[in-house]
Amino acid sequence: MTKDEHVCPTCARQYVGNYCPQCGQSSKIGRYSFKNAFLLFIDVWGLGNRGMFRALRDLFLRPGYMIRDYLRGMQMAYFPPFKMLFLICTLSLIIETGLNVKGINRYQ
Repeated sequence: MTKDEHVCPTCARQYVGNYCPQCGQSSKIGRYSFKNAFLLFIDVWGLGNRGMFRALRDLFLRPGYMIRDYLRGMQMAYFPPFKMLFLICTLSLIIETGLNVKGINRYQ
């Protein structure tokens, strides 16, 4: 933990430490690079998050326990449910429209 005093760029609060106590903004603001942008892209889609695989496994194998743990506060261990719903819907839409080869109509 740093002893330097910082001014939060988000809420303009003065604080000592690594994170703003009011909004949680980090005191370290780095440069953007291609690597950082790629890692952020992967994280947005949930591919870099280990919690996604645990959440999928627990939803299939023990859904009641997973939901109970999530509602009791174990939210960091699991992938966010609305983000997972959006990801699965997007993936199913891509698969549905991408696998329909021209000339083959499945709905005849």
